[in-house]
Amino acid sequence: MCLGEGEGTFNGNCVRLMYLHHDKYAVNVFLKAILQYLDSAVRPFQKIVIFSDGPSSQFKQPFLLSSITQLGRDIVWNFFATSHGKGPVDGIGGMTKRLVSTEVMSGRAEVSTSTEFAEIATRKCQNTIIKHISKAKIPKLNDDWEAITAIPNTKQVHRVTVVAPFVIDVQSHAHSSSIRHYFKDTVADSGHDDDTVNTNEDGDGNQTVTRDAEAENLNLKWVVVRYPGYRDAKKFVGQVIDTDSKVTIKFLKRVEFGKFVWPDHDDIDTLDRACIMRVLPEPQMDRRSRIAFAVELDL
Repeated sequence: MCLGEGEGTFNGNCVRLMYLHHDKYAVNVFLKAILQYLDSAVRPFQKIVIFSDGPSSQFKQPFLLSSITQLGRDIVWNFFATSHGKGPVDGIGGMTKRLVSTEVMSGRAEVSTSTEFAEIATRKCQNTIIKHISKAKIPKLNDDWEAITAIPNTKQVHRVTVVAPFVIDVQSHAHSSSIRHYFKDTVADSGHDDDTVNTNEDGDGNQTVTRDAEAENLNLKWVVVRYPGYRDAKKFVGQVIDTDSKVTIKFLKRVEFGKFVWPDHDDIDTLDRACIMRVLPEPQMDRRSRIAFAVELDL
């Protein structure tokens, strides 16, 4: 880990242990250890932005990402493109191993345990903070990971933002629209988002929203919209990006039945709340970045 604290000042963290399985259990413990160090040695950070590569066995998987939602911090995790993840972090680990290896090959030291490695690395790497974690501190079970739901099309995700415990927003890249994911069905069913709406139809066949749309918090909700004054006008699907007395909606482009994409040029309009015919559940994104909703859409 590289830590920047002040202009031009960087420190490195290197974690070592006698545990040969670089799995989700180890990474979870490593991350918490680094955050504890930051809290005690630097200052508590509420906003944390992480950049890393995206191995599915270590970083880009639901167990670790659900774990960071429970840390009580504003965390954004960015994943590099596949095979494009080399950076200062790799240099810190490589330098540490090289210096310790040099000591061993020159006969000045012997290393048979992770504790001995950490001691030599601490002595040789003056500008790197070496932290040793024993194998006994790596739990093989985590009760919070029971019944965790997988993130659809994980390989396409390159940015994760913590929203609430067991709730994240995922994006295919930093500037794409986000899709909300719930790691536990009980969280989605607890009323965190009210995704249902009742409609009725008047004598002219016009549908209207029966709930109080003025009181509804529609920000970032996915909605079906029909423009006023056109009885047989098509309906459009989009996401609310701003709310005031009116709502500003960024519209999707339908590419096939039930599938949508973001258009090449943003299609944004500001409308009265009465134009919203329906609030949709959070969509899913397939491997081709097409957006689909798990409900039937009458467009």
